[in-house]
Amino acid sequence: MRSKKLPLTLLLPVLALLATAPRAGAALTYQTEVDGAAQPLAVGDTLEFPSLTAGEDSSVVTVRVLNTGEEVEQIDSIKVEGAAFTLAPLAEFPILIGSGSALVFQIRFNPPAPGEFGGRLSIDADQFPLSGEKPAVQLSLSLRLPNQTLELDRVTRVSLPSVTAGGRLEFTIVVKNLGGLAGQVTFLDLSGYGFALLSAPVLPATVGPGESLEVNAQVAPKAAGNVMGVLRVNDRSVQIESVGGNPPQLQEIRITDLPNPAPPLAQPAIGLELAEPYPADLVGRLTLDFTSESFVSEPTIVFSTGTRQVDVRIPAGSTRAILGPDLDYVLLQTGTTAGVITLSASLTAAGIDVTGGSPLTYSVRVVPSEPQIYSLDVTTVGDRSFDLMVTGFATSRSLSELEFQFQGRPGVRLDTTELSLDVERAFASWYRSQASQSFGSQFTATVRVTLSVEATALDSVTVTAANELGKSAPKTLGLR
Repeated sequence: MRSKKLPLTLLLPVLALLATAPRAGAALTYQTEVDGAAQPLAVGDTLEFPSLTAGEDSSVVTVRVLNTGEEVEQIDSIKVEGAAFTLAPLAEFPILIGSGSALVFQIRFNPPAPGEFGGRLSIDADQFPLSGEKPAVQLSLSLRLPNQTLELDRVTRVSLPSVTAGGRLEFTIVVKNLGGLAGQVTFLDLSGYGFALLSAPVLPATVGPGESLEVNAQVAPKAAGNVMGVLRVNDRSVQIESVGGNPPQLQEIRITDLPNPAPPLAQPAIGLELAEPYPADLVGRLTLDFTSESFVSEPTIVFSTGTRQVDVRIPAGSTRAILGPDLDYVLLQTGTTAGVITLSASLTAAGIDVTGGSPLTYSVRVVPSEPQIYSLDVTTVGDRSFDLMVTGFATSRSLSELEFQFQGRPGVRLDTTELSLDVERAFASWYRSQASQSFGSQFTATVRVTLSVEATALDSVTVTAANELGKSAPKTLGLR
């Protein structure tokens, strides 16, 4: 049986009728409301959710469906797709929207984890992509050294450069937030023999996006060999290794501000310094020794500590020594006896001798010289006599003559104005005595002066002392 064909002229009015029929929902428009501000939303536009900030788990966008036409409009379906998006409960479908009215509903963005999420809103046949982001808290960990930075995010073990035993290597622990949310450092610790934090952070510490928390630390091996520590930041642990190397030998130590020859009866403030900075802490002693040229030692040749030894400490990276408790100098009492003062420095790093097994020495000489008188004093005995006390020293521990010159008052004529005494035997006996050794070459000679006139007639007396090396400078005492 042959099918019948409908004439084409009968179908065209039907097609025209379908093309011009009004579409359901043509009078509906869309808006979104975020933080109280309404914005138009065209079909196909992406509905952007606000990025979550610190402390936020979700965000909400309000959608308005407005009927701008004159007839009642009907919505048969509203759907939300995407694991991070949920639609607030609505009335049963179909939902009718009167002219000038609106349907209002909310979509919640509640991502299960940090990251970017997408979805889709469907209102009948109209579709709108959904987009939201939950930034991550990404705390990056690194160690900043003087010449390099060691990244620790992908490792559990890291090696630092070797450090001279007794020295130290300072570095900075850097916790940087590379994410978009503020993070917290609740625990930070560095443990292990030779490892230490130099500054303790206040915890918990909040680290904002792009910000860093920096903590200074060091490794200071106390002996040669491997050292290991553990850095813990929050729930992360990284093992840190280094090697304590043998300290190098010292090549030169200088004694500063000590003249050579050394003047007698002086107290120069001397220091000790290295030719160049040393990589480790140095400790030791500076020792004084004296060799007399008159075969009699002098116990008064000592440091200001009262002894012939003083502790020495030179911090790593420094050249100037700390002598004693906290000064960079020590006073050296040179005494009054001719001879050689020898200073010896013995230093160790991490308990290892770095002076080659023998102390580094420096010597100066107190030379033999003519006597010196530094004070005169008078004790009155009677109207025509007095005792004159002459105090001085002779580095050679010898004195042969004392000379006196008397000056009368104006108008007084003295029969004798000069007097010389041979004192060689008396002083030889003094310098041979055990008692003199405690005073070096110092002396106090008391001379009884008897006058033919009253003592009040004298204006002054001048004294000089002499030995085989020469005569002292004159010393004058006024008698008025």
